[in-house]
Amino acid sequence: FDSSGDGHTIAARLVEQAAPAVAAAPEIQVQPDFSGVWDLTTLEGDFEQWLLDMQLPYYIRVAARLLGYGMGKVVVRCEQDGDTFKFAKTLTDPRRFSDSVVEFHVGDGDIDFVDDIGTVKAKSSRWDGESLIFEATAVDTSLAVELRMYYDDQGHFVEEMISCTGRSIKYVFTLRQ
Repeated sequence: FDSSGDGHTIAARLVEQAAPAVAAAPEIQVQPDFSGVWDLTTLEGDFEQWLLDMQLPYYIRVAARLLGYGMGKVVVRCEQDGDTFKFAKTLTDPRRFSDSVVEFHVGDGDIDFVDDIGTVKAKSSRWDGESLIFEATAVDTSLAVELRMYYDDQGHFVEEMISCTGRSIKYVFTLRQ
């Protein structure tokens, strides 16, 4: 319907008027849901060098290599409700007889957990786009480590660890059917 005689319909004028408001609206970020049981199926990166970067002792590096860095053994179970998480991780460390369990809410301060590199103290957790980021310290060596969790292009759950030198290793998990 053209009420002005200039060839523009009322609907077209309304769309033109609304366009700046739509463009200025904040983008709604939907965080991924990592819920499920995930089996370690792929390793990426130089694990030996990464362990050296993190100054882990020789016997731990040898044990990690002999255990295939957890390939086919490590399992992550995740329960997620928005920003509230519960992770239970089956480790390959023969000194650990039960799963490492950690519960936290993203953004709520310190988080302590046990991983195959020992105890890790995360001083912060936050979302960066679709990645969950932890800025942490390996307690045994007092060295910084960053942990990133995200989905790769094939829908695999990835746990990426970045050493104090910036070297990255990736544990790639497949959802258990």
